[in-house]
Amino acid sequence: MPKDNASMESFFKTFKDMEIWGKGFPSYEGLKRRAEDFRAFYNSGPHLHLRHKSPNEFEKKWFLENSKTNRGQ
Repeated sequence: MPKDNASMESFFKTFKDMEIWGKGFPSYEGLKRRAEDFRAFYNSGPHLHLRHKSPNEFEKKWFLENSKTNRGQ
């Protein structure tokens, strides 16, 4: 897993560009709902820097591979 926050910075930039700037929200709950929907959308699609896997797929594969190597130690 990455040890820096570049992936989070990328996520927040994309989120702000697509969902925040130039849009109004009637309430905090409306903003919160939009953020949760965007996170689900973002995590389900393929990403170039993850070899065209979604973050969910990449994380699942990473944990499977690392749990196998950690059991053997």
